[in-house]
Amino acid sequence: MQSAQRRERADRGSRSARAERVREGIDAGLEVMTLRTIELPDGRRIQILTRPRPETMSELMGAAE
Repeated sequence: MQSAQRRERADRGSRSARAERVREGIDAGLEVMTLRTIELPDGRRIQILTRPRPETMSELMGAAE
């Protein structure tokens, strides 16, 4: 098996596992957020919590089924 195929296979498995964890969190009443880090030109970093786009959540939740 080529390394690209192995990476793709592993990536699919990790997406499925991630989708399951997200679904468990949502079922437990948690809210899904993404932590983004923005680095300014002077080197300072700002961390921002954002909600994922609804389309992204739909795709992710579809992968869990």
